[in-house]
Amino acid sequence: WSKVGAAQRATAILDRMERIYETSGGDMHVKPNTITYNCVIHAWAMRGRGSATDEGTSKHRAQYAEETLARMQDMYNNGNVDVRPDTITYTGVMTAWVNSGVRGFATRVEELHEQMEQEFQNGNKVVQPDTISFTKLIDALAKSDELDAPQRAERAFRRMEEQYNTNINPRTKPCLITYNALLHAWASSTQENAMQRAEAILKAMEQLSRDERNYAALKPDYITYSTVLDGWSKWRGQEGSQRAEAILDRMIELYSQEAKNRNVKPNEASFNS
Repeated sequence: WSKVGAAQRATAILDRMERIYETSGGDMHVKPNTITYNCVIHAWAMRGRGSATDEGTSKHRAQYAEETLARMQDMYNNGNVDVRPDTITYTGVMTAWVNSGVRGFATRVEELHEQMEQEFQNGNKVVQPDTISFTKLIDALAKSDELDAPQRAERAFRRMEEQYNTNINPRTKPCLITYNALLHAWASSTQENAMQRAEAILKAMEQLSRDERNYAALKPDYITYSTVLDGWSKWRGQEGSQRAEAILDRMIELYSQEAKNRNVKPNEASFNS
């Protein structure tokens, strides 16, 4: 049920498992564990397939996901070691808040991730932040309308890089999706020089990806160039039009020169921008 987003049904099954476990005198075959609870959080995190009446509003879905996390933490604190929240638990709750789209969702995601980072620093390896969790945080900030979102996304990105480069946390290596999310944060901003920062990030990606041994996976793709192209196309003044055209020309050039790299192929949307 969790795979199709039927959160209430998934929760009902979880409740049933708990009752059977309690009434059976502790039958371990039906005892819910971290994976069980994570599945329920995943169901709440998914955008509802049914009506709002059936599955609750987006805000309520995020709240239910977070309540499930709190429930796990309480049980763990009371001695149930089989339901300890982990990285997947936190990432699922963050996803629920991102999908809710409610005002302030990015701030809540940021708070949850900072909680993960703090617990990890305190020695809790089970909630070790990783590339997925950091990318989720940066994506949340990119999708928010908060004025300082690009700077906060950049700070998260820098923490991620620092933790990986210093080997504090080898699971936080930024990937292409991470960079694209950071680009989105800047390209969707109306701050002065936001697009200059976005293009600087693009150039850094191009430079890094030339090191095919270590950073080939960071090679900019259609989403990368289109994000910058779209950002410049919305920029006021002649500079925006000129830079947008230059990015489009760059996509055409790369596609023409690198026949095997079809990931930068411009399409109708590229030309319409």
